[in-house]
Amino acid sequence: YEALIAAVPEAKARAEELGASRARASAAGLADQLVVSGSIDAQTGQARLEPMLVVPNTAGVEPPEPGSYALVLRGAAGAELVRYAFAPTESHIDGLPGSALDDDRGGGPILLINLVVPYVDSTTQVDLEGPGGTILTSISPGSSRPRVTLLSPNGGETLSADEVTVSWTSVDDDGDPLTVLVLYSPDNGQSWSAVAQDVTGQNTVIPVSNLPAGAQALFRVWVTDGLNTATDTSDAPFIVPNHLPEIEIIEPRNGTT
Repeated sequence: YEALIAAVPEAKARAEELGASRARASAAGLADQLVVSGSIDAQTGQARLEPMLVVPNTAGVEPPEPGSYALVLRGAAGAELVRYAFAPTESHIDGLPGSALDDDRGGGPILLINLVVPYVDSTTQVDLEGPGGTILTSISPGSSRPRVTLLSPNGGETLSADEVTVSWTSVDDDGDPLTVLVLYSPDNGQSWSAVAQDVTGQNTVIPVSNLPAGAQALFRVWVTDGLNTATDTSDAPFIVPNHLPEIEIIEPRNGTT
């Protein structure tokens, strides 16, 4: 997620700073973008799509390299809205821990999916198709968009403890399970990095040592039901103090004469 979202933060920040409406964003060449990641077992055809995010009012990136796989966005009654042909990236690994692909596969190729594509607002289902149009997997959450409110840190705090609990409230009227991505900015939203992902529940604990120091720090939470997305950001900046430097003696090693 961090690598994909990092492709578009500057345009997103500009749109927010200007208070750009969707109409103004469209005139400026910005649009909603769908961030997609997942994997395909090239041997068995088993596939998995991670919970997707819709990033609003964002500059597009280079279209995917055409290939024999396709991401298909569908609307009412399964009508095809748009189709993105792509070529996944091949990676030889022994399986994906905790996934349906985590088994004794003998080291065959895993095909990795990392896409940012224009989103169609009326999308209700996303299909992943393999060669020949075979549907490998689908995501079709309810029609309601989740809602999220970031509670803490929400502005004015100084994070002097070793850990910080980032908390929020999130709800989905359809009862879909929600997944949360937590981003951190040390510079009032000029840059963002992911500090927690695939979070379930209403909070997560983050070591403060993992957060670069900043006097204009912010958290942002993204919540998704697999497709529909909501986000909220700290209402005002907080402070992450400078960290003590760390040092380790590498040479000479213990016991050296």
